[in-house]
Formats: sequence, structure tokens, C-alpha cells
Amino acid sequence: MQVAQRMQTLGGLGDAFASFDSLDQLLRQGIDIVDFTVGDPDFATPAHIADAGIKAISDGHTHYTPSRGIAPLRRRIAESLTTSRRVKFDAEEIVVAPGAKILVTYALLALINPGDEVIVPDPGYPAYRSMVEFVGGIPVPMPLLEERSFAFDPATLAALVSDKTRMIVINSPNNPTGGLLSADDLNAVAEIVRCGDIWVLSDEVYSEMVYDRPFLSIASIPGMKERTILLDSFSKIYAMTGWRLGYGAASKPVADAMSLLAGNIHSSAAEFTQHASLAALEGTRAPLDAMVTEYRERRDLLWEGLNKLPGFSCVKA
Repeated sequence: MQVAQRMQTLGGLGDAFASFDSLDQLLRQGIDIVDFTVGDPDFATPAHIADAGIKAISDGHTHYTPSRGIAPLRRRIAESLTTSRRVKFDAEEIVVAPGAKILVTYALLALINPGDEVIVPDPGYPAYRSMVEFVGGIPVPMPLLEERSFAFDPATLAALVSDKTRMIVINSPNNPTGGLLSADDLNAVAEIVRCGDIWVLSDEVYSEMVYDRPFLSIASIPGMKERTILLDSFSKIYAMTGWRLGYGAASKPVADAMSLLAGNIHSSAAEFTQHASLAALEGTRAPLDAMVTEYRERRDLLWEGLNKLPGFSCVKA
């Protein structure tokens, strides 16, 4: 028996998690290996968040929730985004899901028809390209250049746009390069989007892990919030990868479409995880600041060391 032909388009992260499983087995055997497979923080979830999750289970928060997420969490996410992105978000524009990754698929399913072109960063998170192909779209790689600190060249981006372009995917800070898009870069994307029927999928899951330059969201540019699906997650900054909780923010019609997909595919995110994430947003930021400080020190150490090696070039993004 053969699987459906569409399965042949999938790879990328499936391969990464298969490697992660093999690596885990080797580590359990005591073999000393540096793990570069999946982006899982080596910090434990901060205690006040874990305690809130445990309490939520003890209090019986172990049932289905609305497919778009519990109302208190969506309201708090909207408030947080309104503050950090400097543009008004409402709870009805928020969709909570078991990880931001599945929302990439929902955004594509909601907006991309077979044959539509989607511009994706290259190098970039593997799920972008594989899921564009999975839904019948055509991925168009957008080179990220070392000489531009792993941002794209605006002229190259403009040349990639065609009458079939339906979406531009941006990821800032970028996975895997760490590149951060500037205000000029984001304005270049916005100018292209304004001239056509094009959406932006802005993956911002590393938005709070920046060091030398401020993080900027394309949703903050006047008129762009209505053309943007913004993705964020509790996985990285809160060290909650295993809790599986992410969220998307989009105009209500798009959020409704993504919520409809959620109800048909995953039903809802775990209720106790949502309560823990609410505690994450409302609690102390001291553990987060400590993690980011440690990440910065590690980055600087690696940057200095790699640039001392013959034949190596490493940009401090």
C-alpha cells in the first residue's frame, strides 16, 4: 500500500526530529555529543510557570477549551502584543494552538491556493518550504546574505515577486542564522505588499532573544497589521518547548479561518498548558532576563572562537 503523493513533499523538520531521537539514544549511552538538531532551550521552565501548570491540573483544568483558546489567555496575549508591537490587537484576533508550528500550516491552508507562490527565506525554518509544497503552493527561495547580516537584498526580493505571489514569509530574528531585519528591510516588504494582493507571514518566536539591536515587527508599520499573520510562541523565551503552546494574531476573518481549521484538526490546546502560559505572561521576568543574558554570553564566546579558526567566518547577528 502506498501513502498519498503529497507525503513526498514533507521532509525538513521530520528529518530533524528523527535525528533528535537518534541523538537522544546516543546521549543516554553516555556518548558526549553537542546537540544541534532542534531548538530546545537547555533551561528548565521557570518555577512559577511550572507551578501554575501543576495547580491547573490539580484544579481540574484538564478538558477541552474553545478551539481558538481560553478567553483570559487570548486577552492577555492581545494586551502583550499591543504593548510590544505598538499596534492595537483584540482577543478575537488571537488563535492559540499546541505550538506555533501548526499555525504555519493553518495560515497557508487559509490563504494559499494550489499554484500560488510563497516567498520563503533561504536559509530558513524547514517547515516553511515543506508546508507550502504540502498545500499545493510553490515556494520561492529568498536568499539571506551574510554581507547583509543575513537579511535579504530588497532589489532581489522585488525581482522575485510575480503576479502569482500570494505571501511573503519573514522570520526575524531568523532561524537558523540569527539575522535581524531592520526598519528599512521591513519597509521594503511593506512597500511590495501594498502594491499587490499579498500577505505577510511573520514568524516572531525569537523576538525577545535579541542583543545588539531592537526587535521590530512588520505589524507595527501603519497598514501592515491588516496584511500580516503574526506568529509567536512560549517555547523559546519561557523554555516551554514541551508544553506545546503558541499563538497567531491576524485580522478577524483570517483568525476565524485558522480557528476553524484548529477545531477540525487539533480541537484545542491543552487547558492546563494555557493556564501555565497565562502565568508566564503575568509573572516575573527575572528568569527570562537571566536566560537571555546567558544566551548572549554563549553567543559572544562562540563568535570569538569561530572567528579565530582558519577558514571560518562568523557574523555577529
